[in-house]
Amino acid sequence: MKLTEEKQLLSMKYDPSPYFKLCSPDRDMQNPQGYALERANGLTKEGLSTGFFSLVANVYDEDEKNYGVLMKYRTRMGSDKLMYLSLTDDFFEKLTEDSFYLKNDPVVLDAIKEMISYPLTKYEYFVPYFSRCMYSKKFHGFSLPDGLYTKDGKKYIVYDNKNAQNSNVLGVSGSYDEWKSNIASHLVKYPIPTFALLVSFAALLYPFVNLGTIIVHFYGDGSRGKTALLQFAGSVFGRGSEPKNDNDASFLSTWSGTGAGLEAMASMYNGTVGLLDELHLIKDADFPQAIYSLCGGASKSRSKSNGKLQSNSKWRFPALSSGEESGFEKILKTKNPTLGQFVRFLDVPVTEQIFTEFNGELVLDKKGSEALASHLKNACSLHYGHAGRDFMTQLLNLADNHEQLQSLVAQQRTDIFNHLCSVELKQEEMRVMHHFALFVLAGYLAVDFGILPLEKADVLNAVVKMRDLWCKNKQSNQSMALEKYNPQKDYVSMLRQGIIKDVHSYGYTTDLKIKGNCKGFLKCKRYGQEMNAYLLYPKTFEDIFSGCDLKEVCEKLSETGFLLRDKDQYKRLHRIAGLTGNNGGSARVALYTIDSSIIEASVDEITIDDFSDDELDMAMDLIRNQRKSNQQAAEESLMTED
Repeated sequence: MKLTEEKQLLSMKYDPSPYFKLCSPDRDMQNPQGYALERANGLTKEGLSTGFFSLVANVYDEDEKNYGVLMKYRTRMGSDKLMYLSLTDDFFEKLTEDSFYLKNDPVVLDAIKEMISYPLTKYEYFVPYFSRCMYSKKFHGFSLPDGLYTKDGKKYIVYDNKNAQNSNVLGVSGSYDEWKSNIASHLVKYPIPTFALLVSFAALLYPFVNLGTIIVHFYGDGSRGKTALLQFAGSVFGRGSEPKNDNDASFLSTWSGTGAGLEAMASMYNGTVGLLDELHLIKDADFPQAIYSLCGGASKSRSKSNGKLQSNSKWRFPALSSGEESGFEKILKTKNPTLGQFVRFLDVPVTEQIFTEFNGELVLDKKGSEALASHLKNACSLHYGHAGRDFMTQLLNLADNHEQLQSLVAQQRTDIFNHLCSVELKQEEMRVMHHFALFVLAGYLAVDFGILPLEKADVLNAVVKMRDLWCKNKQSNQSMALEKYNPQKDYVSMLRQGIIKDVHSYGYTTDLKIKGNCKGFLKCKRYGQEMNAYLLYPKTFEDIFSGCDLKEVCEKLSETGFLLRDKDQYKRLHRIAGLTGNNGGSARVALYTIDSSIIEASVDEITIDDFSDDELDMAMDLIRNQRKSNQQAAEESLMTED
């Protein structure tokens, strides 16, 4: 079956057979044209049963669920329209509310139900069903409320999202040329506004990389253009108006609301860019969990009234946030800062008006900057939605399918990543650079596509400036926070010393006989993607951290990259040759999995006095003989962890 455009579907002739026949005019009806029911089984009706209609296409999603049909119908006012109908709909109410004549007669309604469930081979055309914005591997296209954008143009879809705001604000308005000449041409002169645009375009590259949600937060005193940055980014996809001036008609959201409300907001932003204004609106106590929830990419499991679990909402996008307060200040109020918060919620200080500086020189005074910001903010509510659709269409034309585009993005992003990491960065900062490399690549493509009028060097400079601002700010804040609230806890050193102390009690996963008093195992890599690891029995791990909060320990070790977790579980399953499972083969056991680099990277830090000669000799011998994980495997593992 073929994808099609709206105009093709609307041009199809009315033909509801075999259930209905053309009805003669009825003087009692305001609109007498339509059909009367005529059934082979004798259940027929005299007079008008329906207005003009035809079922013109099958409808279902990528998983062949949400099956229904697309109806073309004529309203009492003579307009031709399309509507998605399924057996779960109250289609009588849906159609009659839209001024379609449909007799409320069980026999007539049953006939239409039969037509909805007619065999799939009936219709020539197929219309995909979507309930959110996303990239579709099956159709190699991006779905938005107004259609499926493919390399062959925009195709008609059923966008069945119950959130009306989602459909209203993700539209297209005004002139694309006006957006380029009166919005983008000004923004690309300044690094921070340029960066905001790059993050928005980068959202369309996330389906082709293994990265999760990340939030860049602009903070500083009022009237510096922080909300405007979100409006500029929003205009790439939809209506970039200011929320407080445009109520529900803005693509921007705020930090207000409950956890469930933020999850619903996150689901709305899937496939585009997240935009959250007014950080002060979220309660301090709720903020740390909100970071993890938004960046986790899935809603909490909740029960329906019948006791069954609701299906989880999922999302993935880069996000921009703004407020006068920094995320660091808000986190400090909870007195429990963690490294994970610093690399998921990136504080970027805005110390001057965003339009005062260009290439390090002051080019506009405060009055001129505020006037330009006001002009651009207004323009973003008039001209919007064109650039994102142009970008996605040209992007899809670079390859024939997801795999090819994924490979292309990976190749180009690697060199950019290496350049961004050419300065001295900590391990967790390098993880963030995977996202920043994608921002740069999006900018390069936007230049190649003729969307942004600037040089590629300016793209890189804008991202490097944001990298430096964030790293400097993060390192200062992190040191202050961890020194103040966690001065006595060095979980990495505790774990390292615990492993070395008992390393003589570790066997190999391939040993057919388990050592007496075994504390765990050594697993040596067999393939390029794997890493050498120490596998600790739960009791061993708990003994090392006796008296500590194990959840806190696991979270912080995961953030450093030394504890290799399995999605939402802290332990991973490993096959141990010396243990017999239910089927007679080797058993799979859940063990704490520790990257061997925890010891390799710190050989010089080992204090000889802490261990006996035998223990130290055995530990050092194992360290020297164990094959080291190469850098590429480490980076790929970190990307997977993200």
